[in-house]
Amino acid sequence: MFVAMLKTTPVDRAGAGRGRARGPGRINHVLAVVREFYKHAVADGAVDASVLAALYEVGDDRHLPAELRAEGSGLRYRARPRHVQRARRAARPVPVRRDEVQALLRAAASWRDRFLLVLLWFCGLPRVFRTVLLVCHSCREL
Repeated sequence: MFVAMLKTTPVDRAGAGRGRARGPGRINHVLAVVREFYKHAVADGAVDASVLAALYEVGDDRHLPAELRAEGSGLRYRARPRHVQRARRAARPVPVRRDEVQALLRAAASWRDRFLLVLLWFCGLPRVFRTVLLVCHSCREL
């Protein structure tokens, strides 16, 4: 429930993210802080130790290859956080084809526009170039 609240409630504090929902990185940071508070409370005896079972998943290193296990030891247990948000990977930009670039260069009105288009092409800015293509295409239809 807490994670759902973090995902959906917009940020109220002043700053660049005001009014938007928190991203996966920020949610992971908040969850890590909450886990540390509970660990401290368990260490002080304010909270029962069974609370940590809800926050952590206890596992061992049997599934790891021998190269990744610690030297000279038997079975080791480790606690892995249960609630972790995965960051979404950005989709790969669709590369612009050569014929699209040539068509755009033919449609450019001045040498300055052609120069900027060639500069975008050789600097490897496919997202910007794709946006320019879409804007030019929509202007042509009007």
